[in-house]
Order: sequence, then C-alpha cells, then structure tokens
Amino acid sequence: KFVSISAGHRHTCGITEQRDVVCWGSDEDGHDGQFSQVSAGYSHNCAITTSGEVECWGTDNEQGRTAPPGRFATVSAGQDHTCGLRHGGDVECWGGGEAGKSPEGSFRAISAGQFHNCGILTSGAVRCWGNNSELPLDVRRVDDFMQIDAGAEHTCAVRSNGKFRCWGNTPHGLDDPDSADIGDHGWQGNDPPPGPATGPATGPAPQSTTGEDETPEIAGTFRAISAGHEHTCGLRNDDTITCWGDDSLGRTDTPAGKFSAVSAGTFHTCGLRDNGTIECWGSNSDGQRKAPTGRFSAVSAGYRHTCGLRDDGAIECWGSNSKGQLGVFDGRFTTISAGHEHTCGLRTNGAIECRGNPRSEWNNVPEGKFDAVSAGTLYTCGLRTNGAIECWGNPRSERNNVPEGKFDAVSAGYGHACGLRTNGAIECWGNPGSGWSDAPAGKFNAVSAGHQHTCGLRDNGTIKCW
Repeated sequence: KFVSISAGHRHTCGITEQRDVVCWGSDEDGHDGQFSQVSAGYSHNCAITTSGEVECWGTDNEQGRTAPPGRFATVSAGQDHTCGLRHGGDVECWGGGEAGKSPEGSFRAISAGQFHNCGILTSGAVRCWGNNSELPLDVRRVDDFMQIDAGAEHTCAVRSNGKFRCWGNTPHGLDDPDSADIGDHGWQGNDPPPGPATGPATGPAPQSTTGEDETPEIAGTFRAISAGHEHTCGLRNDDTITCWGDDSLGRTDTPAGKFSAVSAGTFHTCGLRDNGTIECWGSNSDGQRKAPTGRFSAVSAGYRHTCGLRDDGAIECWGSNSKGQLGVFDGRFTTISAGHEHTCGLRTNGAIECRGNPRSEWNNVPEGKFDAVSAGTLYTCGLRTNGAIECWGNPRSERNNVPEGKFDAVSAGYGHACGLRTNGAIECWGNPGSGWSDAPAGKFNAVSAGHQHTCGLRDNGTIKCW
C-alpha cells in the first residue's frame, strides 16, 4: 500500500506505508531510507526524509539534485532544477536556468514545472517564476488559491471554493472547462476576467439601493453581523438569522427559529440558540457542524473547525485538528475566536491564549491585558484595555500595520482587518487597493471583516457591505 504518489516524465514514484520509496518506469529505482514525501522530476527525484532533510537521486542535470542542507516541509523536482519549501515559508531552489533561482516572499505551497515554478503565497495569491511565468489577469486578481501544480508548459491552481484555473500552453484540452479559454497569451475570453468579490452577492436577503455607490444595503434592521468567506449572516431584531452570498455547501441555508448570536465561517455557519445550544449548517467535511450537547454562551466558526464558550467559561472545540487548532484550553475565558487554522481565547484576567498553527510568530501573543480578540487567517488582533489595537502573526503582512488611536472593537479577516473607532467610524487596513479596506463614512455599532469583503452594522440597525 502507498500513502502518496508522484508522476514524473517517464516514471512514477510512491511512498509506502513503511515510508519506503518505490519507483517504476523508465530506468528508475527506489531509494534507501525513510521518507515522508517524494517528488518525481524529469530525470531525477527528490524526497523529504522523516527528519526533514532533502535527498535527491537520478540524472544530475545542472546540479538539480544537489540539495542544500537543513529541514524542509515539502520538495518539488522539475527538469533541471528543484525547489523546496522551508517550514518558515521561505522557498529555496537549486539547479539550472531561471527556474533554479529562489523567489522572495512567504509561501505555503510550491510546484516545480519543466522550466518554471509556481507557488501559493501565505496571502493565497499565486506567484510564478522562471521561463514563461507571466500570470493571466484573472489569476493575478485572486488570492484564495489552496493548491497548485505546475506541468511542463502549463499550470493549474484550485481555489478555496473548489473551482480551478489553468493557464499556459493548453492546446490539448488542459484549460479550465468552467471559464473562457486561458491560453498561452493569458486571458482569451470575450468578457472581462472574473475578479474577487468586493461585497455580498445577491442572495436570499432583500436589498435596497442607497444611491451612494453600486454596493447595496441589506433591507431590514439587525443587531449583529458576521462576514464569512463568500457569504454574510446577520442576526435580525426578531432573533432570526438571514444569510446571503455564495450558498455552496448550504452555508446560507439558515434554519428557522430564534438565535442569540451568529458566526459565519469559511464554508459553514453556526448560530447560538436562545436556549444556549449551538446549531451549524453548511460544510461538515471535518465534523465542524457537529456541536456538542449542552449550553454555550458564545460560538465561533473558523475554517474547518468550530469553538464554543460554555456557560462556566470553558472552551470546547470540534472539527479539524490539522494544526492543533482544537487545542486544550484550561481555565475560564470570556471570549473565543476561531481563525483559519488557529484558535484564540480571552481569559477572565484579560490575557489572550492561542492554539494551533505552530509557527512561533503566530502564537507569540503579546503580554498584558485585552478586552477583545479576533483570530484571522495567518494572524490575530487584540483590543487593548486602553482602546489600542495590536496585531501579530505573519511578520511580512500589512495587516500588522495597525493605525493609531482608540477603538471599541476589532475584526480580523482574511487579508485585511478592521476596527470600530470610539466615534463610530470604521477604519480598515491591509491589502490596499482591494476595496475591502475602503470603509464608507458614517456611524456604525459593529464591523466584521470577511474573506474579501467587509460588513458594518450602522447605528440605525441597517447593514452596509463593501
């Protein structure tokens, strides 16, 4: 039995359950040792040992198999070159040509093609380098890619909504069947390429045009708002929940009845019933919808996990534990926030504790007292008792450039964060030029930063999203 497999030029390699590498095809043999991942290139192979080092074997084309020392998370072998992803997010490449040069930036995934490489940055955007590595317009405008694979002369990447984009030399049906043709000259369709949404799509919630801009306001009055991945939910004054936006996986299919709180996650949504029980809807890929029985005082829906705050102040989480985000929280807490793959709680003494995403900078919580905490994608923000906001996480992120001044609330989204000023104004930062941070004027009572949009609850109970 095999636990993983990689197809090269004229051969294939796989890792067995015993962590051995077995290869078959054109003049290929396995390699002695214990390994956790293997990549079959053009005429050489590379694998990650169980201790994290890279070992390569096969034809040595321009030093493509001479791996640098140190530990790597993943490795990808091309034709005359190889690239490895360090645990800290840095990419190091070796071998011949432009593809053998190392790129700048922090990555979470990489793939080596024949003469080019592509990777997914920690922001979710795609970056390619080497020969013929220019990205099509629609790919440059999107930053929610989750998986990528570079072939000989084309590349494909999967978005978080399950759709994919392919580009490059695609004469044999390799392009995206759900979009206009993306060929070797970029976008080939007759219409403008699709870009990221800057507001909620028309859904079950009735909308009214304000005349101020093209973004509508949601009709009716609400007392709470929560922006998710590509959907938004609001708690109305009559204690019912209305959701709108992308209904894939049923994340906007709100159940009937009364609730006291709502939390929109990535692909699922959860509500707190007025009897203290939690009910979730949408994706249940990792059991994130299966809330424990009993009473809770708060709920927070993350990426593939959910957390609830018990009446006695205890934290209980369920769903995916891929990065330790379910954690173990001892003691009593007043607030819980489930992020992408980490979770943070605010203790009764004002201290913040986080679990998951083992990179130190993401869990290196500042000392001192806070009044609120919000866990985003690769970072966290906290509201100090003096009204100042402090964010920590990805050290290269613009989301950490918090504006000065006093705030009453903070919300950490995917690529941007927003704060509610003491005068009711909303100020956002991160991803400049995207439109997600361009808060409208006026007074608000609450703000929620989602994946690629933001929503605010005005002091008259109406909702405005951008």
